[in-house]
Amino acid sequence: MPETSSRPSTQEPTAIPAELSKQLADFQRSLWRIKVTEAVLAGLFGLIISFLMVFALERLFPIPALVRLAILISGTSLAAVFAPYWVRRWVYGHRREEQLARLISRKFPKLGDRLLGIVELQGQQEAKEVMSPELRAAAMIHVANQAAKRDMNDALPYSRHKKLALGVLMGAAAITFGFSIAPKAGGNALKRWLMPLSDTDHYTFTQFDTDKMPNPLVVPLGEAFSFNAPLKEDSDNKPATARARYGQQEWLQAELGENGSYQFEFTGQETQDRITIEAGDAKHSVWVEPEVRPEVSGFEATVALPDYLQLDPRNVDIRTGVLTALEGSKVVLKGSFSRQISKAIARLEPQPLEETAINKSSSAPIEAENPSDLESSRTKVQEADKKAEIENLVKLPEPRDLQLSLDGANVSTESIGLGRFHASVPFTWTDVKGLEGAGSFKVEIKTSEDQIPTSYIQGIERNIVILAEETLEFDIISEDDFGLREIGLSWVGSYNKPSDKEPANGSLTLKKGSPSSNRLS
Repeated sequence: MPETSSRPSTQEPTAIPAELSKQLADFQRSLWRIKVTEAVLAGLFGLIISFLMVFALERLFPIPALVRLAILISGTSLAAVFAPYWVRRWVYGHRREEQLARLISRKFPKLGDRLLGIVELQGQQEAKEVMSPELRAAAMIHVANQAAKRDMNDALPYSRHKKLALGVLMGAAAITFGFSIAPKAGGNALKRWLMPLSDTDHYTFTQFDTDKMPNPLVVPLGEAFSFNAPLKEDSDNKPATARARYGQQEWLQAELGENGSYQFEFTGQETQDRITIEAGDAKHSVWVEPEVRPEVSGFEATVALPDYLQLDPRNVDIRTGVLTALEGSKVVLKGSFSRQISKAIARLEPQPLEETAINKSSSAPIEAENPSDLESSRTKVQEADKKAEIENLVKLPEPRDLQLSLDGANVSTESIGLGRFHASVPFTWTDVKGLEGAGSFKVEIKTSEDQIPTSYIQGIERNIVILAEETLEFDIISEDDFGLREIGLSWVGSYNKPSDKEPANGSLTLKKGSPSSNRLS
């Protein structure tokens, strides 16, 4: 007889009842929805709380950049670290039925264990002889009936999403309220919160115009000085008074001026320190550096003499402040200072020559009602004539500012043409630190005419009688400050008795000179 096979037949996996499967799916969806909501709300809550911390603390004092960075990192960590962790734990970690069964067993241990049992049963593949399919299905139906009597949502873990939602709403309401009453402060806090390492200034309701307050401030060493602290035009708060102090010295009070600034008067200082200014909720400090004022260390003039003299320009030391030069010369004034110069002003102020003050009598009749007033009237007429004569003889140039060239600590003027007038040139200067000179330096320019050369004869009497065959010997000497071109002599004879003949005459060049020859003989 043929042998019959003794291999046991296997049964197909039995699925859990549809109602139980739907109940578990609903439980899973509720779990995922709640935990994802918690993750999102926790992230938002962290961001809101960190911003509110910056917003609130910034009303009291400016928060350092590193502290703001730490607050931002702490707030974003809930969104960037906690939220992904929470989603991974409750969503990714509860995808399968056995994972859901273990979670349910925390609340309902017996039901959870039975659910875990039927989940394991549905995956088993045993021989029909070992486990009856009917018994397996009956067990699943029995557990499903027990589960149906329970509300699976009761097995959900403790949820904080309602509290988190309330916290987010309250935080959002606080932010909305803060922006409604102080929009500028809110916007500034938001910017400083989002970009903690940026150079965004701390917002205060009272705002100093720091762009108009130099920092560092250089002041004259040992001299009293004023400090002006202006407010911005759009400052929300403008206190009537402010206070300031130098270092740890006593506080000074100042009232708000009509120009929207506080002006403080400080005594002379000799050491560097900080001025602290406070007004309302605003506080600002300026570093102060007392320095010696820039001084004149040297002054000279480059004088280009008139072309006909054929002489090279001359450098003349004028630290005394006086320069004498020929009419027709061109002068460049050059000054050197103890510190680099940022600004300088020089003004040419022409003055009449003294010799032009010619006093001439007026041709107009002098009138006076009383004889006692006659002398007074005559004096006034003479003064008017003198002034008119000066104006007619010399037309003075108009005073004007000179063009200057700055080169570090050196200043030079444009070329100044000299005519028949004297001139005064006052200089004022400011160094690169903003300090002005202690006073002006004035150059007095005196012009003079080119005098004729001086010539004289030596070795001969003024009156002498000689014979026709005798020789006359003598020395001729000529001198001039600006050079001699040549030296010579000329003669003209005369007869002792009337004669129709022309007397002897002539001339002779004795020696050639040069522009640098100040003496010829």
